[in-house]
Amino acid sequence: DHKLLRQTALSLKNFLEDLGFTPFLLATGGKGFHIWVPLKRTDFFKEVRFFAGKIASVFAQSNPSQLTTELMIEKRKG
Repeated sequence: DHKLLRQTALSLKNFLEDLGFTPFLLATGGKGFHIWVPLKRTDFFKEVRFFAGKIASVFAQSNPSQLTTELMIEKRKG
């Protein structure tokens, strides 16, 4: 649903801006949309991945009937 996608993207953008980041929306051919956030080269991959995963989990838990962190379509519910 495009309305849910817009609302979620805007909420995520505002959340990241409140944390001091400057997020950008990227449309991709096969994976939908990605939120791109420029980082300093001092940030480590494991830390960034953990942080991004936590944010995604918080958003998915806020609306579990509509949002998920599951990448594989076969494993998604609903």
